[in-house]
Amino acid sequence: MEKTNYPLCCYSNGEIVVEGENVSYKDGEPFFVFVNSNHNFDELTSLICEELEVNRSEFGLDIKMKYPNARGYKVLSLNNDKSLKALWASVYQMNASSMDLYISLIPIQQPRNLFTNMLNQAMRGENPLFSAPFSSNSVDQEQYDLNSNDDEIDEDEDELLMNESVMSVRILLPLLLLQLSLAGSHLLIWSMLIDGVVRKPSPCDWTLRASNKEATNDSFTIVTYKGPHNTSCVVDAPPLDHPNLSNGFIAKHIRTVFDADWGVKISNLRANILTQFNFEPSYMKTWHAKQKAMADLYGDWKGSYALLPRYFQALKTANPGTVVKFVHKLGGPSNVDVFDRVFWAFGPSIRGFEHCRPILTVDGTHLYGKYRGVLLIAIGVDANDQIYPLAFAIVDCESIDTWGWFMDCIRKHVTKREGISVISDRHVGIIRAMNKVDSGWTEPQAFHRYCTRHHASNINTKFKSNELKLAFLSTAYATQPKRFNKGMQKIGNLNPSAKVLLESIPLSKWSLCHDGGHRYGIKTTNNSECFNGVLKRVRFLPITALVKATFFRINSYFVKHREDANKRLLEGCMWSEKVTEKLAENVKRAAHHKVTCYDARRGLYEVVTGRGNRLGSEVCRANSISSDQYVDPFYSCGEYHGSYRSSFHPVPDESYWMPWMDPGPDDGRILHLQSTHRSEAIWQGVELEPLTLRGHMKALKAFEVPEAVLTYVNNTQFRGITRLCYVPLDADLITALVERWRQETHTFHLPFGEATVTLQDVAMLLGLRISGRPVTGSSEGGWRNLCVRLLGATPSTVALKGSKLKLTWLHDNFQNVANINSQYQLHCHVRAYLLYLFGALLFPDKTGNTVSLIYLPLLENLDQIDDISWGSGVLACLYRNLCKATKVDCFEIAGPLLLLQLWSWERVSIGRPDIVRSRVPRQAGVAYPLGSQVLTGVDPLGCKWLRVQRGFKDHRLGLVVIRDLLDKMVELQFVWQPYTPSVMYSTIRVATKIPEMGSTCTRLHDISRKGDWSANYETMHQESIAKWENRMSKMVEPGLPFCGLMSFEDEYFEWYNAITRRIITPLSQNVNDDYEDHHYYYPTAADFQILTQANMVTYNTTEQMISNMPDDIPLAQYAMIEKMRNMSLDSLVNTGQGHLINYQEPTPPSPPRYDFRHLAHR
Repeated sequence: MEKTNYPLCCYSNGEIVVEGENVSYKDGEPFFVFVNSNHNFDELTSLICEELEVNRSEFGLDIKMKYPNARGYKVLSLNNDKSLKALWASVYQMNASSMDLYISLIPIQQPRNLFTNMLNQAMRGENPLFSAPFSSNSVDQEQYDLNSNDDEIDEDEDELLMNESVMSVRILLPLLLLQLSLAGSHLLIWSMLIDGVVRKPSPCDWTLRASNKEATNDSFTIVTYKGPHNTSCVVDAPPLDHPNLSNGFIAKHIRTVFDADWGVKISNLRANILTQFNFEPSYMKTWHAKQKAMADLYGDWKGSYALLPRYFQALKTANPGTVVKFVHKLGGPSNVDVFDRVFWAFGPSIRGFEHCRPILTVDGTHLYGKYRGVLLIAIGVDANDQIYPLAFAIVDCESIDTWGWFMDCIRKHVTKREGISVISDRHVGIIRAMNKVDSGWTEPQAFHRYCTRHHASNINTKFKSNELKLAFLSTAYATQPKRFNKGMQKIGNLNPSAKVLLESIPLSKWSLCHDGGHRYGIKTTNNSECFNGVLKRVRFLPITALVKATFFRINSYFVKHREDANKRLLEGCMWSEKVTEKLAENVKRAAHHKVTCYDARRGLYEVVTGRGNRLGSEVCRANSISSDQYVDPFYSCGEYHGSYRSSFHPVPDESYWMPWMDPGPDDGRILHLQSTHRSEAIWQGVELEPLTLRGHMKALKAFEVPEAVLTYVNNTQFRGITRLCYVPLDADLITALVERWRQETHTFHLPFGEATVTLQDVAMLLGLRISGRPVTGSSEGGWRNLCVRLLGATPSTVALKGSKLKLTWLHDNFQNVANINSQYQLHCHVRAYLLYLFGALLFPDKTGNTVSLIYLPLLENLDQIDDISWGSGVLACLYRNLCKATKVDCFEIAGPLLLLQLWSWERVSIGRPDIVRSRVPRQAGVAYPLGSQVLTGVDPLGCKWLRVQRGFKDHRLGLVVIRDLLDKMVELQFVWQPYTPSVMYSTIRVATKIPEMGSTCTRLHDISRKGDWSANYETMHQESIAKWENRMSKMVEPGLPFCGLMSFEDEYFEWYNAITRRIITPLSQNVNDDYEDHHYYYPTAADFQILTQANMVTYNTTEQMISNMPDDIPLAQYAMIEKMRNMSLDSLVNTGQGHLINYQEPTPPSPPRYDFRHLAHR
C-alpha cells in the first residue's frame, strides 16, 4: 500500500550517541520532511536541502537512519535507492508512525581548474567555451594596439560583456594560462562561468576580448581591453591549484613547519603554501604531502611498527634497567604474531622513583595517528612538586584487560614499594586492577584514591547542578571533620540522592579528611593530564617516533632538574624550592596564632587561630623548635637529587643497532597456539616459577608390599616399575622440557629439530607392553560395588568420591598383610597394589592422592593384564598432561613424569646426573632391598638411573640455567641412539623429510570425562580404536641411516626454522652496579644467537671480499681481512655452529642398521 505524506523526523547540527542497542541524537535541531513511498533518493535529498535552505551544488548530505532490529536500534547509511527501499520495508513491517534521520552537511569543494579544462576542450575543437547569438548592434572588430592609450578603449565594451545578447566569443587560446605584460605589471586573467554567462569578478573592471577572424588562422586579435587591474584584484581572486605543486614538492616545503608542530592542521598548511606561492593546493593533496613529510622525518606507519622492537633493544642496551614488555596476537593470512600492546619504563626513571613520594597518578590519552590507540601513563611527583614520568603503555583501548595488564607491569617490573597510593578516575578497569587479589595493589600494600575533579564532573553530569558540584569540591577538600560534616549536610540539603551516593562510596577514596595522608595533598590526576598536554603534539606521530619523543622529553626533564638539585645542594639548602616557600608561608600565617603550652615534654599545646590554620608552625616558632623534623624526608634536596641522579644515555645510530632477535615462528600456521604458550610469556619477561609436580611417589616407597603380591606382580609387565619409585624427579628439568613441548605437533621443539617420547622409549625405560588391547573402558558408575567385588573391601564416603579413590585408603588397608589365605584375597591385594601404582606413578592426576577407578575393570582378569598395551596408555597420559601444562596459566603438572625425566636423561646431556656404581651380581641367600640393585633381565632399563653419583639436590641446576642451556643446545648434545645393541635394539635416525601439514587435532585436548557419568568410551572412541588395531599396516619402513649433523641449508631445517619457536630465554639485561647477588646466573642464549648471526655476517662478507680482491691490494690490508675471516670462522666452529657456513667436520662412521619390528609385539 502506498504511503503519502509520511513524516521523517530529521536532525542536524548535532552528534549521534550509541549506547548499546539504543541510539539517540545529542544537541540536534529537529525538522520534518513529508515524503511519499514512490519518491526516490534524489527527490528525498532535494526535499531535505529545501528544508535546510542549502544549495546542493555547495553541500552534500551524509544521511543516517535509525534502523530498528530485534534487540533495539542501529545506525545505517541512507545513500541510495536501495537503502531507501529498506527504510520503507521497515516502516511497513514495524508499522512505525515516523522514522528518524540524522543529517550531516559536507561542503563540496568546487574544482577551480574547471575553466582551464573547458578552454583546453575548446582548443581541441571539442566544445566552444561560450556561445551567444550575434546582436544587431555588435561593434566592429578592430586590430587592438597594446601600446594605445586606455582612453581609446570603447567604454561600451564593458556593458556588452554583461549582456546576454552580445556577440559570440569563441576563445581557442587558453587565456587563463597567459600572462600579459602591460604597463610594467603582470596580469592574471580570472573569469567564472555562472549559468552560461561570462561574468567578471567584482569589483575589478578588467576586461579582455580577443577574436580569430579566420577559423584557419592561429592568431588572435584583441578587440577589447579595459584595465589595469585594481590593486586588490589578484589578492581577492581565489588562486588556482598548480599541476607542478605536487605533494612531494609540498612535503619538502612543509617539513620545517611540520617538525616544529607535529599537530599542525591541514588548513594551516594550505594557508602557508598560499602565502608562499599564491597557489592553494587541494585538501587531499596537502594531506598526502603531510604524510609524506612525516614519513621522511619519522618513517611510515607500518615501518615504524617493524622498527619498534629493534629500537627498544638498542634503548635497553644503552640504558640498563629499562623495562619493555610486548604483547602480540595472531593475525594475518599466515597466522603470525602482530602487535597488540607494549609497555615501557626507562631505567633512570625506575631507579629515581625510589626517591619520590610513594604516589602515582594514572591516566590515558587517545592517539591520533593512522592506527589510533590509547597511551596509558603513570606519573609520580618529585620533591619539588614536579611531575615525574615513570611508565607508559600503548594499547588499543581503555578496558578492564588493558588497565589490569598495565598495572600488573608496573607492580612486577617498575616498583614494589609498600604503601604506594594511586590516584585515578573511576574507570572500571582501574578499579578492577586495584582490587585484584594478590596483585600487590590492595591495601595495605597500596591505596587507591579517586581524582576529585573527575568525581565532581561525574556528579555534575548525573545531577545537573553546578552548585552541587561546588559543594562537593568544598567537602572533598576539607581537612577538618567539622568542615567535612558541614559540607555533607549542605549536599544533603541540595540533593539527598547525591548525599546517599557519596556515602555509598568509601570516604577515604575521595575525602582529604579521611585519606590518612596517603595522597600527600594531591587531589587530582592533573599531573598525568599535564604530561598528556606535553605529549599532545607527538600523539600524531608513528609509534617509534612517539616512543623516541617520550625518551627525549624525559631526558630533558632529568637534565634540567638534576642541575637545579645540584645547585640547591651546593647552596646548602635542606628542602626543595617549593617546600621552602611553603614553610615560609606557613610561618608567616602562624604569626597570628596564640599558643598555650600544657605539657612540652608530651607535646601538648593549645592553639587559638587568628588567620590561617598552620598550627604546627606557630607551636614550633613559640617554643624554638625546628620544624624540619616534622617535614617528610621525601621533600629534601637529597631525595630531589636522588630522583635525577641516574643519567640517560643516547641511543646509537640505527646502523649500529644489533639485529633484532625474533624468537619465531615466522610462519604461524603450525604453532597456531603460540599466543597462549608458556614460551610467549617468558619471552615477554614474565617470571614463571617451576611447575609443581603432582604425584605420590614418596608414599609408594613406603608401601610395604606383601611378598606374595610382589611375586605375582614380578610375573607381569609391571615387574620393574616397583623399583623406579626411588628415582628422584627434577622439577626444573621437567619444566624446561614443558616450555619446549608443542601440543600442535606433540613434539619437543629443540634448536636443531624435533624429538618426542615414543612407544619404544616406554618399552625400554619402563618395561611396559606397547602392543595389545588399548586402555579403555566405561564410566557406568557403581564404583562402590566395584570395589567390593574386585578389592574385597568397602571404601568410606570420605575415601571414595565419584570415581576417585584415595590412595591413603589403599595404603592403610592393603599393605603389609601377614596372611593371605585364598586366591581371591591375593587377587584383591594385587589389584589394590596395581591401582596404587597407577595413581602414584603411571597415571597420577593433579590431586596427588587419588586414583581413578576407571582402570579397575581392566584388572578384573589378572591373567589377561599382559594383553593390554599399558605402555601406550601411559604415553597418551604423558602427552595429554604435557599439552595442558604448556598453558601460561597452568602452574602444576601431573602424569607419568618419571617417564619424561628418564627419557631426558637417556637422550639429553643437559641436566643428566652421572652413573658410577657398576652392576653387582646377585648372591644366593642375600636379601636385596627393593631398588638397591639393578637386576639383569628383570628390571627395565630405567632402573640404571638408581645408581647416580650424587644426590638429587646436588645435580639440580635450576630452571633458568637449564632453559638457557637448552636454548644453546647443539645436536651433539642429543643422543639419537641411546639404546645400544648391548642393551636393546635401537631406532636409527633416518633422513628427515618435511611432514605434511597438521596431522594432530588439538580438539582432542578438549575431550573430558566431566559430566559423562555413563559414557562407554570403547564405543565413543571406536574410530580411534580401529586405527590402533590397524597400526601395523601404517608402520613406516626405516630409511637409510643418517649420520653426522644436519646442515642448516637442508630442506627440512629451512622449513623447521620458519615454523618453530627458536628460542625461549629472553634477551639478557645489564645488571645495576648496586645489585647484591653477584653469583646470580645470567642467561645468554638470545645474546649468543645474535653474536652467532654477527659472526656469520662477518665471515660471509670477508670471504666474499677475499674471493673478489684485486691483485694489487696492500699486503697488510689483505692480512687484516683474512684475520677477521679466520676469527669469525673459529668462533663459529668452537661454539658448535660451524655447520651454519657448511664447515665440514670429520664424519663418524655409519652405524649398522637394526631391525626393531619385534618390539611391536612385546
